[in-house]
Amino acid sequence: MAVDTAEKPVRTMIQPFTVEFGDEANRDILISTLSAVYRGAWKKSNYFRQDKQTGEHIGQDIGTANMIPDVPGQRMEFQPGKLSVRIFDPLADNKELLDDFNRGRRRHRQTQETLEPMRESVETRDVNKFKTLVREIVGMVNNGSATLVDGKLPLIGDIDKMDGRYIVDPGDDTYKRQTVFEGDEGTRRRR
Repeated sequence: MAVDTAEKPVRTMIQPFTVEFGDEANRDILISTLSAVYRGAWKKSNYFRQDKQTGEHIGQDIGTANMIPDVPGQRMEFQPGKLSVRIFDPLADNKELLDDFNRGRRRHRQTQETLEPMRESVETRDVNKFKTLVREIVGMVNNGSATLVDGKLPLIGDIDKMDGRYIVDPGDDTYKRQTVFEGDEGTRRRR
């Protein structure tokens, strides 16, 4: 009996990985695939940085901002085998750091507003939205809006080989919207 030696399609499985949100301006980060904003890391070194073009110091009120400790950003852990995403806040397990951060923020901004850690959530995504989200997050790591904190960051080529298709506008979840995939942009219709 002859054995088929033709190359069969390879299903690529990316490894689990975790990222932390945050950029050099201590901003919160918008994840368009989820239509959600996550708290980025706050670092003093970012607050007192110099503008790359003008050389001016960007931080203001240096004295009181110095009282705010560095805090990690919210994190997202990917489990590709389950198509699940765990979203969690490292501050939830560190009440002392959270209290120090809130105390420093109140002094610096002269406000009673306090930061509360977000509740952990684990969400399972359909294959298309998961693939789209992974590509968006890898792009964020590559452009400095997130940092890899655990695992191996997948290559875009490996993400391309995952099951599913990329969604053109994944954050548009209006009830009348028909999902449009890359390559199908000209066929977008309302129901």
